[in-house]
Amino acid sequence: MIKKINRKSLLILLTAVFASCSQDELNEVSKTAESSSIQNLQSVSQAPSKWNGSFGYNAGSWRVEKHPRVLADVNGDGREDVVGFANDGVYVALSTGTGFSYRQPWYNTPQKTFCYNGGWDVNKHPRAVADVNGDGKADIVGFGNDGVYVALSTGSGFSYRQPWYTSPQSTFCYNGGWDVNKHPRTVADVNGDGKADIVGFGDDGVYVALSTGTGFSFRQPWYTSPQSTFCYNGGWSVDKHPRTVADVNGDGKADIVGFGNDGVYVALSTGSGFSYRQAWYTSPQSTFCYNGGWYVSKHPRTVADVNADGKADIIGFGNDGVFVALSNGNGFDYRTQTSTYFGYNDGWDVAFQPRRAGDVNGDGKADIVGFDLDGVYVQL
Repeated sequence: MIKKINRKSLLILLTAVFASCSQDELNEVSKTAESSSIQNLQSVSQAPSKWNGSFGYNAGSWRVEKHPRVLADVNGDGREDVVGFANDGVYVALSTGTGFSYRQPWYNTPQKTFCYNGGWDVNKHPRAVADVNGDGKADIVGFGNDGVYVALSTGSGFSYRQPWYTSPQSTFCYNGGWDVNKHPRTVADVNGDGKADIVGFGDDGVYVALSTGTGFSFRQPWYTSPQSTFCYNGGWSVDKHPRTVADVNGDGKADIVGFGNDGVYVALSTGSGFSYRQAWYTSPQSTFCYNGGWYVSKHPRTVADVNADGKADIIGFGNDGVFVALSNGNGFDYRTQTSTYFGYNDGWDVAFQPRRAGDVNGDGKADIVGFDLDGVYVQL
């Protein structure tokens, strides 16, 4: 039987114990406690390591306003690589699992397609990299003035670009009235067939063009509501409300994730549409959201699977570091700080230093990747 000890008796007992210890023994206790504390801190904030000396503001003159940089597995080895859209070509640095190899030109044409010198403007022409033909290698997808163009990965380069989506209305494109400041566009596999599809957030609804493996089918409305949730007419603004698409419930189909004013909302994919939005993360502090002090100009947010359970989790780059809210399949758990690096107070600025999340070492868990001034840094 365990006998309870009151606070006064416990204090007397501890005083007697410490009085019987030598100074050396007390010092050892102090060292052990300090070591344990440091070890626990390092387990969530071990310093990032430099994986590549290019793709930075001072390392190659890469600019946020000209040169998109993303992570994607372009050679099908299970590790995400760096893909950078430069002035005159698309460059790739393959992941070795412990670093990124020296960058190589994977796409270079006289027209400079997809690139700044070819007239591709960050303010007009979104670009993404995802596997659109289901061969396990991520391909270039570029939203041009009048159509959506694809350059398939061969595993060692990108083939010549082809128009995968054109329409008289120039849907999804600049000439069709799709504005970067109003209408986010991305690519993700929303029907679970292994091929990434176009997902566009229009004025009044979310539209999808499914990949056939050789092109994109005509766009269909996958999410409409009287409130125009997730959309410009519903009050969702690019400068306040990030939106993305990822599989948050582990069924193999990518879902809408939107960071609203006061909560994170999800619309699950049914394979032929998106279900009505539900609040998956709310808190008194409105963490990750505009009302909680999270700003697009300071705090990037994305979703990726950080614990290898097949469900994408929230990753937010806050003032003091990286915060994660794990998906449980029906919502997101309360946020936890996983890193003291890569935050606004640590000197990371959206205007100069993009941050991404992706599995760069092939262990199934998304890692933090930051494009700093002097190169690319990774925290596994």
